[in-house]
Amino acid sequence: MTPPSRLALPGSAPPQGRPRFVNRRRTSASWQCPRPSRFAILVVHEPHDVVLQLSGELDLGGAEALDACVVAVLSDQPRRLVLELSALTFVDIVGSRCFDESRLRAEAADVQLILDSPSHAVRQVLELRGQLDAFRIR
Repeated sequence: MTPPSRLALPGSAPPQGRPRFVNRRRTSASWQCPRPSRFAILVVHEPHDVVLQLSGELDLGGAEALDACVVAVLSDQPRRLVLELSALTFVDIVGSRCFDESRLRAEAADVQLILDSPSHAVRQVLELRGQLDAFRIR
């Protein structure tokens, strides 16, 4: 049985043969976001987890990139998907919906979603929308 292919950045060829991240402890790659954008995603592959380090402003411009990134990393079936939010400075209603969609996708894939270190701005939006209790936050 061929192992599932690992994360391939948009516009790049899918990995051939062995997945790119096999036999490595921790690797990272930047996810392509629309330009110009004040939003960035760093994808960090750990042995059983995937950490998405989000930075900048998550709004309509970054929502599609985050959604596509979540779909791609969930296809690798990690144990946990961690959204590291300490460098996220702004989240609008569309961005907060991305968190909901990510949670639903993770649940459907039987992957635990964790929001790690949400910034004050992120915590405020989650609180205003009544979403804090829906997520595991550390």
